[in-house]
Amino acid sequence: MYEDDADSRFETAVRLAEDGLPTAAEALGSIAQDTGIDPDVRFEAAQRLTEFDPRRAVPALRSIARDATIESAIRLEAAQRLTEVDPPQAAVALLYIIGDATVDPDTRDEAVHLLTEVE
Repeated sequence: MYEDDADSRFETAVRLAEDGLPTAAEALGSIAQDTGIDPDVRFEAAQRLTEFDPRRAVPALRSIARDATIESAIRLEAAQRLTEVDPPQAAVALLYIIGDATVDPDTRDEAVHLLTEVE
């Protein structure tokens, strides 16, 4: 997908959300789950989705946190946001990050610390 198309979709979804339209959650969820879109944009969409429909954001955040092709900092942010909406899923996502040998040691340490705080 072209980056401009993703940006346009995201901007439209944000405008829908700002206007309080019910289709905002669907649009944000679609972007957050689309693996063809830049991970930063996916995460931003998932993060905004938590403001409107936290349950709907869980699969997107989980997917981002578990995706080894995504930069570890973004994965950790997704797991951290997941702790706010679904702690059990956050714990599983954090374990994925901790167990991923491609994740840098500092990020793994942060994931361990977050895991100890998951309720």
